[in-house]
Amino acid sequence: MVESNNMYIWDKVKKPPSSALKQIKGGRLTGMTDINPMWRYKALTTLFGPCGQGWKYDIKKLWTDEGSEGSKIAHAMVDFYYMQESGEWSSPIPGVGGSMLIKKETSSLFTSDEGYKMAVTDAISTAIKMIGVGADIYAGKWDGSKYKDEPKTQTKAPKQAPAATKDKDVAPAQVNSEKTEAEIEKALAVREMTEAKTKNPDLFDIVAENVGIKGIKAPKELSLDQCQNFLDKFIERSK
Repeated sequence: MVESNNMYIWDKVKKPPSSALKQIKGGRLTGMTDINPMWRYKALTTLFGPCGQGWKYDIKKLWTDEGSEGSKIAHAMVDFYYMQESGEWSSPIPGVGGSMLIKKETSSLFTSDEGYKMAVTDAISTAIKMIGVGADIYAGKWDGSKYKDEPKTQTKAPKQAPAATKDKDVAPAQVNSEKTEAEIEKALAVREMTEAKTKNPDLFDIVAENVGIKGIKAPKELSLDQCQNFLDKFIERSK
């Protein structure tokens, strides 16, 4: 890892990108935000390495509970582990999840053949919340476009409609929001590259040559994709 402190992992995985979020529009959870499980797995792989090498989970128990009106709930209990800098697995981080196995619908009962799979997925997401994966969503701070605790600024409404953007389906406010998010991600990536160069300049030069950016004067000259690609390789070589 580039640096060592208690919040390093948490800060890396606390904020999912907008593309990984989906608003729940039905049932008791209407209005809540759901996180794409594949983003969680990508975040873990980016930080620790491939599943089975950098992180893993054990299914400890699967069981069912009876629900109302003939329904059944599938439950799963897992232990999650990640590889530490020492080369040893972390202590187990438990998680329990559930999903409907038999569900009462309008005219009949519906049986899901993915009940246990979804229960395991839910259990993993519960476990990895403990290390901060998607933490800003669960804390109610991030809604996919802006931080909810950011101060609001008052601006005068324009007298005329704003000029059309290249993407006609995207509102100007959304374009500005996405631009700000990209700028923040770029600034964080540049800072991490600068810290990496200060802490381990030899490895920095090796990785820079490997990804084709050797000789750059400053990380800010790179694109966000180039920065992220470098950091992925640097973290991988640092293990």
